[in-house]
Amino acid sequence: MKHRWARAGTEPTLAELLSDPITHQLLKRDRLSPEMVWSAIRVAQDAMRRRTLRVVGPAGEPDKHGCEAA
Repeated sequence: MKHRWARAGTEPTLAELLSDPITHQLLKRDRLSPEMVWSAIRVAQDAMRRRTLRVVGPAGEPDKHGCEAA
C-alpha cells in the first residue's frame, strides 16, 4: 500500500496518525486512547485561543499594549 506521506516533505494528518494500527498499539501500551489524545489536543487549542485573545483582543479593540487587532 502506497501512502501519500511516503515521500519526503509530506506528513500525515493527526487523524491519519491516530487511526494507524501501530499508533493504536503504542497508545494501548501507554494506557491511552485516540479519544484521550483528541481531548488533550482540544484543551491545548482552547488554551492557545484564549492566550491569543488576551494578547490581541477582540477585532478592532486595542490589546493591553494599546495595539489594535487586525
